[in-house]
Amino acid sequence: MSELDKYFPRNSEPPTIEAPQDGVRPWAAGLYEFGVTTPKAKKRRDPSKPTPAQLRRIGEGLTKYIFQKAGFPLRKIEEHEAWPGGPYKPVDLDYCNDAHRIKAEAKTWWTKHGTNNFPLSRISENQRRFFRNALNNGWRAYLTIALLDAEPTRKACDVVYIIPWAEWLKIEDELQTRTSGNYKGKSFRVRDLDLLEPFAVRRHGRRWETYSGHEEER
Repeated sequence: MSELDKYFPRNSEPPTIEAPQDGVRPWAAGLYEFGVTTPKAKKRRDPSKPTPAQLRRIGEGLTKYIFQKAGFPLRKIEEHEAWPGGPYKPVDLDYCNDAHRIKAEAKTWWTKHGTNNFPLSRISENQRRFFRNALNNGWRAYLTIALLDAEPTRKACDVVYIIPWAEWLKIEDELQTRTSGNYKGKSFRVRDLDLLEPFAVRRHGRRWETYSGHEEER
């Protein structure tokens, strides 16, 4: 008999471990000591709720369409890989028109019947830098916001706001004057839409009334 036989008898059956019926892993408590937690089950996506990519496509598509109708076709600005095989990041704003020196950043705001705000943080520091650089270099720069209320679809969008960046900064300042309670002026609320009204491009049936005052056939 070897020393190992004392600990692993040859005639003994290996013990069986039955999984607990409540689904709790018996070793989970030990993992917690090392900062490891049991992964949570992924929630199934609600098909009625649009993804950020779907909302982004709505705003970008409408922005490109309206500028095209106004006589300023836009070119999509390329993106680059953050690192080989990594995510793609923008090198500038979404669109530009080189001939007329126009740049535009497109956003979509789904209010969901007035319950969703538009956080100002949706305009990143990088994007703000791109806006500043555009103005400093003599370009016209616009922030566009496609407004959706009930249905998050392109067909349900009846208004797109096309706001010169310099005017948007004034609007942000105006939001600060409306602060009260827990509201810190860091997001746009539906009640603040009066500030955007001068920059509205509205759909009238199959026509859009553009910021130049003309109606274009869709």
